Amino acid sequence: MRVLLYLLLITIGVTQGAQLSPPEVINSLDEESKVESNAEGPEGATVSTTPSTPTVTPPTYHFVSVEGLGKARGVLLKSNQGRDIYSYLSLPYAEPPEGSLRFNNPQPWDRTWDYETDADYYDASWLRPRCPQHSLIYDIAAGREDCLHLSIYTPLAPENVEGDGLPVMVWIHGGAYMTGDAFLYVPTKLMDRDVLVVVVQYRLGLFGFLAGEVAEAPGNMGLMDQIMALRWIQSYISAFGGNPNLVTVFGQSAGGASSSWMHLTPLTHDTQPENNGKQLLHHAIPQSGSAFEEWTIDNDPASSFQRTAEHLECWNEGSTHEEAVACLVEKPFQDIVKAAGELYLDDRIAGGLGFRGLCPVVQKNMDYLDVELVIPKDPREIIAVEEFLKIPIMSGSVRDEGSLVLGLSYTDYMVPLNITIEDEEFLKFDTIPMILGAFGVDDKTGSMSSTMRLAYLPDAEMGDWYSMEGGLVDMGGVMFLKSGLWELVNEVYLTDPQSANLFFYSWEFEADDSLFGWIFASTPDIPVTGGISHADELIYLFHLPADLDQRQLEMVDRMTLLWTNFATYGDPTPDSKRSEWSNGVEKWETFTADTPSFMLVKDNFTMDVDFTTRWKYHSTKDDVTEMPGTTPDMGEFVDKEDYDDMVFERDQFRIATGVLGGVTGCLLILTIVIGVKMTKKENAIV
Repeated sequence: MRVLLYLLLITIGVTQGAQLSPPEVINSLDEESKVESNAEGPEGATVSTTPSTPTVTPPTYHFVSVEGLGKARGVLLKSNQGRDIYSYLSLPYAEPPEGSLRFNNPQPWDRTWDYETDADYYDASWLRPRCPQHSLIYDIAAGREDCLHLSIYTPLAPENVEGDGLPVMVWIHGGAYMTGDAFLYVPTKLMDRDVLVVVVQYRLGLFGFLAGEVAEAPGNMGLMDQIMALRWIQSYISAFGGNPNLVTVFGQSAGGASSSWMHLTPLTHDTQPENNGKQLLHHAIPQSGSAFEEWTIDNDPASSFQRTAEHLECWNEGSTHEEAVACLVEKPFQDIVKAAGELYLDDRIAGGLGFRGLCPVVQKNMDYLDVELVIPKDPREIIAVEEFLKIPIMSGSVRDEGSLVLGLSYTDYMVPLNITIEDEEFLKFDTIPMILGAFGVDDKTGSMSSTMRLAYLPDAEMGDWYSMEGGLVDMGGVMFLKSGLWELVNEVYLTDPQSANLFFYSWEFEADDSLFGWIFASTPDIPVTGGISHADELIYLFHLPADLDQRQLEMVDRMTLLWTNFATYGDPTPDSKRSEWSNGVEKWETFTADTPSFMLVKDNFTMDVDFTTRWKYHSTKDDVTEMPGTTPDMGEFVDKEDYDDMVFERDQFRIATGVLGGVTGCLLILTIVIGVKMTKKENAIV
């Protein structure tokens, strides 16, 4: 996800009369559209020329008043099917974590919003910057520290909502705990259902997960931000037409793991004093990530902290953690972002996953600190002693999660070490240990490598990359997250079979549109088949660019219905709504130890038993699905100052694509067909 999503969402704003960027951008376009110049034609004739910039439809605003916070001006967008979306963007839910608060647990926002100059309202019609992270476009730090905002989307005007309010779905974005923001996740597809969606930004990288074991940097600040957002929702969401007693937390990848943490942490219980007797969530949907994954806990936070402090020249022999944190607070935020990226790459080249020092930690033996602890004990221990919320859970993964693992192993380990796919000796003897080592398996005897080879590459020609690829994708997916997801569901059920209400899925819907090619856009010749890759299901929930055919539109309809049914009823296929969901969808049975059911999601939704039977989909290259068709570059959002640079980069990309097409095209008619298809995809707003 690299370059053009900012432009795409500005396009949404223009076409639908919305304003997702600061007013200055739209105003500058308006000024340009007024320009009319006289130019000389080829023979001196005077020609009146009108710029091609389209007229921008003025946005439609909507105001909402919230007791204790004041008045906010939102903006109307359009859903996938043309429904109005009342959108209130970048509302602060915590004080800016700046200065001495940089690594602290968040402080609640409990005062009147900061109004616009000469206005009596907070302007919630445009999205503010993301939390600090490395830019995916340039080698610079992006975002700002004042970033703890949430955005609210609802299909109904708050004053028109009846009864207890709409079910609330709180989205926690993924991005390896290092990247991501609210710009990427506008829920235009979900808005064709009667739910209210909240998209949360939280601190990332070292800002969110520096674990100094001191009150000024207790670790897990990013997770604590999410909890603070849930508390804000309990206090204020009813003013927007949401039901605070019907909150579903959902997320994907690191957001899926975060959703799982919200399920397990004691801080979301109604018994937590700061929650004022309110349970913060009532359902959870961890997608492609859970609290049981190897990458979601740093098992040696003390050494990770010292490594970070040394890297930023904040550690000397005899330094205390308090002194090191005080030093880190004084560093420019750009230095912190740069250091996080360097620490990630160092860990990857050393054979790790890149999460060391940049992910959640277990905060054992820290009760002496006067701060709230998100993860006071190991997640398995939390489940064993039944300290988790006993709520309905819907969880699962996509088929080829491992293609991301293999892709990152290639780009972040093999390429930096000059290892090629022609290196038969490495492929034969070191590829499996490379993946095992990344997930913390110290295979000194080689027994695990041999077992994995027999299990996942029984017919592969060892030393031949393409013969091994399918088995490595399967193996990587299991180690990455499939096993952890399945184990967590099993342990939750076995702890309390009577109250367990668990739904599981394997998402295996094949289509041309995929995010894999754009996740690895900087390595277009990557020798890995994406298949049905990590995050592909999000195309059917959010406004991610794709050229959806009728099959895919049916998937949008089914997924949004089942996901919102779960948020509404705690059951994706409630019997009372059978007439709505039964077309192509079987009754979704709950998981039990005797019958470990899961929903197999393809063109139709069918029930199956034992998710482990889906772990070995590929055995040879012949069985691996072909690389999905090209999708528009989704890109990242940038601040408005970078807008012109992004337009230039987009144009250069199109020029380069045109040159490549000219070189490789053999038949004129084929070139025309491909060009039309690509243009259609680039311009799709679905």
